[in-house]
Amino acid sequence: MIDSEAPIQYYDSIQPHGMVVVLSPGAEGDRRILQVSANSEAFLGLTPETLLGRPLTQILDAQNHEALKAALADLDPTIPPRLSLTLEGNHRSQAFQGRIHENPDGLLILELEPQRQEITVSLTDFYQVVRSHIRQLQTTDNIQHLCQTAVESIYEFTGFDRVMAYEFNPQGHGCVVAEAKREDLPAYLGLHYPDADTRPCRHLFSRNYSRLIPDAQAANVPLIPACHPETGNPLDLTHCELRGVVPCHQTYLKNMGVRSTLVMSLFRQQQLWGLISCHHLNPKYLQESQREACTLLVQSVSLELSVKSQRTEYADRVACQRKLSSLLEAMSETQDWVTGALENEELFLGMVAASGAVIYRDGLCDSVGKTPSSLQILRLIPKIETQIQDQVFSCDRLEEIDETAACYRQVGSGVLAIAISPILRHYILWFRSEYRQTVRWAGDPTHVADQHLDADGTIRLSPRGSFAEWCEQVQGQSLPWQEWETEAALALREAILKVVIRQADALTKLTQELERSNAELEKFAYVASHDLQEPLNLVSSYVQLLQMRYGDRLDQDAHEFIGFAVEGVTHMQRLIDDLLAYSRVGSRGEPFRPVSVNQVLERVQVNLQSRIEETHAIIEADDLPEVMADEIQLMQVFQNLIGNALKFHGDTPVRIRIRAEPDHQMWRFSVQDNGIGLEPQFAERIFSIFQRLHTRDEYPGTGIGLAICKRIVERHGGKIWVESSLGDGSSFYFTLPVCQLGPIEDL
Repeated sequence: MIDSEAPIQYYDSIQPHGMVVVLSPGAEGDRRILQVSANSEAFLGLTPETLLGRPLTQILDAQNHEALKAALADLDPTIPPRLSLTLEGNHRSQAFQGRIHENPDGLLILELEPQRQEITVSLTDFYQVVRSHIRQLQTTDNIQHLCQTAVESIYEFTGFDRVMAYEFNPQGHGCVVAEAKREDLPAYLGLHYPDADTRPCRHLFSRNYSRLIPDAQAANVPLIPACHPETGNPLDLTHCELRGVVPCHQTYLKNMGVRSTLVMSLFRQQQLWGLISCHHLNPKYLQESQREACTLLVQSVSLELSVKSQRTEYADRVACQRKLSSLLEAMSETQDWVTGALENEELFLGMVAASGAVIYRDGLCDSVGKTPSSLQILRLIPKIETQIQDQVFSCDRLEEIDETAACYRQVGSGVLAIAISPILRHYILWFRSEYRQTVRWAGDPTHVADQHLDADGTIRLSPRGSFAEWCEQVQGQSLPWQEWETEAALALREAILKVVIRQADALTKLTQELERSNAELEKFAYVASHDLQEPLNLVSSYVQLLQMRYGDRLDQDAHEFIGFAVEGVTHMQRLIDDLLAYSRVGSRGEPFRPVSVNQVLERVQVNLQSRIEETHAIIEADDLPEVMADEIQLMQVFQNLIGNALKFHGDTPVRIRIRAEPDHQMWRFSVQDNGIGLEPQFAERIFSIFQRLHTRDEYPGTGIGLAICKRIVERHGGKIWVESSLGDGSSFYFTLPVCQLGPIEDL
């Protein structure tokens, strides 16, 4: 057999403290013995040759056969059914504790250990003891405390000389994270064991909860025959607890000074997390009840591992998402995402626990925190581009992809990169500095095993002979990037892409609006300056001259005609003035600043005082907030809306109510009146330029006032609308941004 190459589960021997019977598949009455361990004569007085090919009923009476049949109805290879069987041998009977499972080839494997005299423990007492230990596990507050409590419980329960909790890291190496031992033994706590120590059998740990080796130096017992008699294939003993101890492992334990071991697997979220490893310096056999108790305890530890790791991971995920949300909120308040990220360094770096970050845009580097130089970034980018997959790449040892990274390991030993636009070569790179640590190995990890050739030509592995502590200084490596940090980085990428698309859309709309406005303004400028103003001035001058020179000669009709002409000229001049006001909303506006709407409303009421007194209007207003606005333009809005309410009134006394309510990050203002109202189908039309619902004879005006209001509100980033019905008054609404000096949540 070639130890260095053959899978360990095909080892063709078992441990001597029990025997194995391999049964053929098929119907109950057809099951025959295909293989048996060579020690059958010691247990039953029957040689393997006597048993091979015979039906199972030769050694199993009807009652025991029924017990086996019941066990076969509920097969689980990871937890084989345990049963008590009495086998009939050569003029004698032998009581066994048995386990049965179906191996991957479909063969039934019956493992038998002679029943030993145990201290009688009632089921109630057993339950109370196990429950007490499990309760202690459940009260632990973190994984390290959990592991320490577990090894102390198993140490007390089994009496092994040493019990260790052993955690695998992503590279496959293991570390002793908890230990309970005899005082005179050296401590292994904190020692690391190389991947090669467990690599050959780690897949078996994933399939079995426990494996007991009472005496690692006892001679193994071969199977007869060594391979399946029909197929010639070796027997798959993956789930067999009695599987023999391979010579390499025997030597390994001998070099450690260990004769007996119990190894139990720890799982976290269905994945192998580590081991509980028990060592004894002398041969040691565990009672069946002790093994059952250990199995229950280890299963409880696995459950608690999942719960505690999920709880810790959830807390880390939540903290990461909170920082991401805060960053996105802060970025939304800036003109572009790059500025938003760089100006919020604490959130930008803290989101993924980085020490520095670089925003790379086709040769341009913007950085925060501790990062490599721009030249080093330019050299690193092409190497990342060859490694990046699904728009993300992470590495905790940059020297593996960039041989020059040793020069800047103190600021960048690990990197997390996302591609904003691979085509444009836009990336975000987060860096972590070097995390120096001293790893304490149990022996030199560079000499874990050697090969040698036996006299019979068999290649065998020889484990290292020394487990003396060997220290290694780990350099050029950062802390690893966690899954939720990568997810947060990708979520930031998606948000940035949405912002870029939204900004592009807004820019397109703004460009279209500017083009339209410019066309209107150019047209108006020409008409107002030449085609309108000059003729109007001429008409006005001649009408005035006509009235001055010939007024005493004209009759009543002539004076009336002159009055019509003057009125028309006056109206045209007002129209031109309103058009000028409309065109200048965007071009002549003042910068936004905090404005008290209460003061604006007071000034508007002063301007409209005569009309208010004339209509006996009652104006009621809430205490109004401060907003970010152009004060003059805001006065225009209120003056137009209140002026319309004073103009379009019915027979009842005019009542106007002005309110303000929070609306997300805006204030929603309302101007409500009890006037004549309007039909709902005209609710949008009235905000268009030159749109009138009444003649000038009924209600004077140019029809531009509400269009001006709309342009002003939109310039402020808000919107304006009306809710009304004919005869029931109108409610005009418009929104304005909250003043930064007074957050809306505090009002």
